[in-house]
Amino acid sequence: MNRTVKLLVVWIMWTRTWVATAEPLWEPQDTFPTKENCVSAVVQTIDRIVNASPDFKRVNDISYEQPNNVLVNGLCFPDTFDPREKRQ
Repeated sequence: MNRTVKLLVVWIMWTRTWVATAEPLWEPQDTFPTKENCVSAVVQTIDRIVNASPDFKRVNDISYEQPNNVLVNGLCFPDTFDPREKRQ
């Protein structure tokens, strides 16, 4: 008997905020059924944020820089991974 097991993975869009004087701050933003949906949402979110404020500078499709050297990235990870956890 051939059985196929499918795991349902939810993709989580995270923002990672870098400030020169502190550890990065990770915050979950939303969930998506596929990685492609998540990445598309990241790009759209960065577009919306950069277009809304002349003080923000696009770095690339998934990143923007705020005044005072604050860098924000949008990243997607499966729900089985939490980037806030320290790895040894």
